[in-house]
Amino acid sequence: MGGTLLGALLGTLLAGPAAAASGAFGAPGVAVPLAGLDLTCEDARYPALAGPWVVACGPDGKVDRALSLETGQELRLPRSFVHPGLAPGLLMGVGAEAGLLRLEPGGAVEVPISQVHKAGTAPPATDGLRGAMIEAEGVSAWPLQEPTRVVKPAHPAGWYPPALAGSRLAWVEDAGPDGEDVWWLDLDEPRAAPTPLAGGPGNQRHVVASGPFLAWVEPDAVVVLDTRQGETPAAERRTPARTGFSAPPSLWRDVVCWEQRPPGPVEDSVERDAQEGTAEGTAEGTAEGTAEGTAEGTAEGTAEGVDIMCSDGLRAGGPGHQRWPSRYGPWLLYRQGGQLWLRTAAAGPEDAGPEIAAPETAGPETAGPTGG
Repeated sequence: MGGTLLGALLGTLLAGPAAAASGAFGAPGVAVPLAGLDLTCEDARYPALAGPWVVACGPDGKVDRALSLETGQELRLPRSFVHPGLAPGLLMGVGAEAGLLRLEPGGAVEVPISQVHKAGTAPPATDGLRGAMIEAEGVSAWPLQEPTRVVKPAHPAGWYPPALAGSRLAWVEDAGPDGEDVWWLDLDEPRAAPTPLAGGPGNQRHVVASGPFLAWVEPDAVVVLDTRQGETPAAERRTPARTGFSAPPSLWRDVVCWEQRPPGPVEDSVERDAQEGTAEGTAEGTAEGTAEGTAEGTAEGTAEGVDIMCSDGLRAGGPGHQRWPSRYGPWLLYRQGGQLWLRTAAAGPEDAGPEIAAPETAGPETAGPTGG
């Protein structure tokens, strides 16, 4: 790869999330509401974190703004998205939304990339070097700076986004009567064929990635896999959980956060909320959680409702339901009662340096900030 393809490391990641823990938002150990960023999005997967940025929607339900948790600066984006793929400091669209934005202190920068004008069936994925998407006939991936897009035949469950972990592309495969499984392939091997990663009874779904790590949910657990160790018992970590009925887990490095349901039936309001949050995915099986969930899983959530648990001990709980986790560094973004909240870890792990590289822009177009 040339210098342009390797790109520039994101400035926000050079400082690292540990250094950002003393930023504008989130006193350690405290949860605060983020007023003004809780407008309903057309796709319930947003608002969410793109690294140290909260990306949120405007009155039309499209993602069109970002808030820096490090500085308090708010940006208006030069374009809006309904289903962007997110990575630290990046938003990527395909189809009618084709393009890549990099979030910087000076504004949102349009990054010239090889655009994919074919629409996917779910939000795309990017790691700053590659893009990936789910298509009706399979899965595809491509270097962001090259026009070549390889489509691999598969039967993906259409609502779930793919996940990129290093050279590994993972997705949720529709296994028919057997439910949903997680499949993957190695993008560095041109002749590699898709193979199952996680299958068996029940559904294995909601696969997400961060750096070399993948995570997904199984009927009674959240699984984190270090792809650098391959498919070995030592590479996997299973945490008992009762989750995966609507929102996916959120992964930052090897720290995973998830919705934890209480034992027994969940009240109707949560079921309605889950179904509204996955309106696009009910046909893909994300709305059958009530019948599936009352008899399976382990329960660590509070009796009051759904909590958010993280594998490093960070938690959002209490009365009501805490849902849709999004994690980066010390920050946990979630929703409670229609309000967007941010909880900050009391002490974060030591920063291990940059996680992602983004293509370097040539002649950036910048949208300036609107306030802080």
